[in-house]
Amino acid sequence: MKEVKGQCFDCYSDSSFRYHGQTGTINETKVQQDYVAGLEKPVTVVDCVSCGRKLEYAEKDGKWHTSPIINLKLSKYKDGDKIVPISKKSRSREFDTCASHYMRVELNQEFLYVNGIDEEATKQLGETCYWCHALKDGKGDSYRESDLIPYAE
Repeated sequence: MKEVKGQCFDCYSDSSFRYHGQTGTINETKVQQDYVAGLEKPVTVVDCVSCGRKLEYAEKDGKWHTSPIINLKLSKYKDGDKIVPISKKSRSREFDTCASHYMRVELNQEFLYVNGIDEEATKQLGETCYWCHALKDGKGDSYRESDLIPYAE
């Protein structure tokens, strides 16, 4: 597996179009072909110097697929940690309309418990997401790591 520092496809595409614009020599297909030409089969990991994401580009069935690399061992919170949500940008419910918020208010509790990692949302959003609930044993609602701060007792 080849690991490189450079731009991810999104940043490369954006900078190419900002510089060249849409012309006969530069178009979306050409930009994709140029980018893929620099990847090494079967897998290349790109540590993007522009946006800071670390992405894995893997070739499968003649097509390149992209997925974010997240080291769950470096997650900020662990099961049982007490946290306070300051916003909610994961999944569909808003901060003040999700079940964990209502349960926290009902219990007159200032914090939620971390009850695990939401792996599906983590892969989709490229940021560690946690299941949080007012009770230690409930799955609860999904929050991004950036939605949470530690609870100070």
